[in-house]
Amino acid sequence: MHTKSRVVSAAALIAVCTACASQNAKAPTNLTPMEAIWSASIQPTNQNSGQATASRRTMINGDVTMVADKNFPQRTQIHITLGTPNTTSTVSWALVPDRCGTGGVPVLPVSAFSPIEVGPSGHGEVTVVIPLVLPTDGSYHVDIYEGQRAELAAVQACAQLRLRAK
Repeated sequence: MHTKSRVVSAAALIAVCTACASQNAKAPTNLTPMEAIWSASIQPTNQNSGQATASRRTMINGDVTMVADKNFPQRTQIHITLGTPNTTSTVSWALVPDRCGTGGVPVLPVSAFSPIEVGPSGHGEVTVVIPLVLPTDGSYHVDIYEGQRAELAAVQACAQLRLRAK
């Protein structure tokens, strides 16, 4: 009986330690911009009209990668692919410091980020180079906006970027 209890206790302790280790895992440190890559999956957000009605979940998904531009290391290249049921549309986006949902101010004006043209298939893709040295620490996300409004209420989807070594 004690042996069975010890095995169960040991298994529980291992599970707790594993969970703590994964939660405390930090991004790599001491990376140069040329060694780093930021990436994330685009996650839909709940839309709230501000009225006393239920919020609706958008159906945008996709991926984001952010690396130092190989031709101009003082600049950052951002590549986005997305899928949306809103075919033949234009989607605005921006790179924003901090975590998704914080409502931060983009690192550059939204007009500095080329809009994503969505075709009849619902697929859109864009690669843009911005005048920003690729960060190697901190927290960043990409907000996908409804229309041209770069405000928290217009965010349809978000990609919480994670730093790792190439």
